[in-house]
Amino acid sequence: MATYGGGRDAAQAAEPALFTHNGNQIAFVGCNSFGPAYAWATETSAGARPCDGALAAQIAELVAQDYLVIATLQGTEYYQYAATPDQQAQFRALAEAGAMAVSGSQGHHLQAFEFHEGAFIHYGPGNLFFDQMDQLGTRQTLVDTYVFL
Repeated sequence: MATYGGGRDAAQAAEPALFTHNGNQIAFVGCNSFGPAYAWATETSAGARPCDGALAAQIAELVAQDYLVIATLQGTEYYQYAATPDQQAQFRALAEAGAMAVSGSQGHHLQAFEFHEGAFIHYGPGNLFFDQMDQLGTRQTLVDTYVFL
């Protein structure tokens, strides 16, 4: 099983998952901006890749190598449909770096999606495997499907 966005140390956590399918080169990259800090990978400990400026540079590098890049972010959970200005800035920066899709993995509440710089951005697809029945937004989900021809 290929993994990305986490690993036994910071170097492995930063490695993309790379695939070739029907002649398409596809790369998955991801990071965690929320933490908590003890969950982040370091040079000597396992964990999630912390979000930093290196992710956008990595996306640009992969795009230069003809990869179609899908980026996922674990951020702060917001229980609202609208994306926050901070989410918009962070997700759009990755789209501007060349990601074809950027998706939030944090949201228990369904959040907005948009197209930016030719990329599909979904700020939070919502709950898929979690039981939170207290409000409509946490009972809703979208399953994004990416088709590569």
